[in-house]
Amino acid sequence: MNIQHSLIGFSGTLLLSVGCSPRSIEIGVAAESSSQFRNYDSDYGFDYASIFYNLTSDVNVKDPYTWVLEGYLDKGIEVNMALILRDGDAQHGNLAEILDGHFDEHLQRLADEIEADGRPITLRPLYEGNGDWFPWGAYTVPNAPGDYARAWWHIAEIFEDAPVSLDWNMNRRSGGDAETEDFQDFYPGDDVVDIASISSYNRCGSNSVYTEWREFSEEFTPAYEEIVSIVSEDTPIAVAETSTTSLCGGDKAMWFSNLFDNIIDDYQRVRRVTFFFETIHPGEASNDVLINWAPETERQRQAFLSGMEKIRLLK
Repeated sequence: MNIQHSLIGFSGTLLLSVGCSPRSIEIGVAAESSSQFRNYDSDYGFDYASIFYNLTSDVNVKDPYTWVLEGYLDKGIEVNMALILRDGDAQHGNLAEILDGHFDEHLQRLADEIEADGRPITLRPLYEGNGDWFPWGAYTVPNAPGDYARAWWHIAEIFEDAPVSLDWNMNRRSGGDAETEDFQDFYPGDDVVDIASISSYNRCGSNSVYTEWREFSEEFTPAYEEIVSIVSEDTPIAVAETSTTSLCGGDKAMWFSNLFDNIIDDYQRVRRVTFFFETIHPGEASNDVLINWAPETERQRQAFLSGMEKIRLLK
């Protein structure tokens, strides 16, 4: 079996192959609604919206994909969709359930909706699958880590005829003791991966575990180097989610500036960067204090805009 997906960019054209010139990097932002995206876009000029689609939350709605169509695609907003597979608030591991077809009806319905619409999107199934904080995480009890890649394949087969680019996503470090050395164990293979992405934050001060200010490159580089060693040399790499706290006394403006410089100079395979600018209340993401991931001052905002301008000049 060989599943082939055309690698379709947000503009509806083929993504630039790695190594092609000129280099093009797209910048996106996570947005819960099109109005929120418009607010972000008016301030910064983003290329696409990253959204989280709960596969089973709208089971009684006639056309659950409608909110994506009407809220984003019909408004000309390109979409990167992270797929949530969870029954209600259940947190137990569900890779065996995925393999047994528990979510197949919902997955097929979504695939049919995307195919019927015909407009391309990027789909990120089983995101941050090397963790233990989502039901599909390889280290979430009672999941068997060996089931992760099999479950990924199972989902990929369902979307075989839909106009999607499939994004294989790892957190910057695994939930086990392997750090990044186990990434290879979770790779579904070149036949079903169009994009490989990494989630990476500076969480300094968010709880008692994170007490050291970490630059983007310090967190991202080990995962990036591991991913480069695993995927095909033609596979684009993306930053799936990123931002920084303003805690621990670090310089948030400089953190953004350094990130953009690092993306341009040090990570030649990176073709997309998605920022997370939400405000997270205590307890929502293993955090003890409020986190504002967005630029909070005019200096931080200008540093971010200057970094984006550097990216634009690459085109």
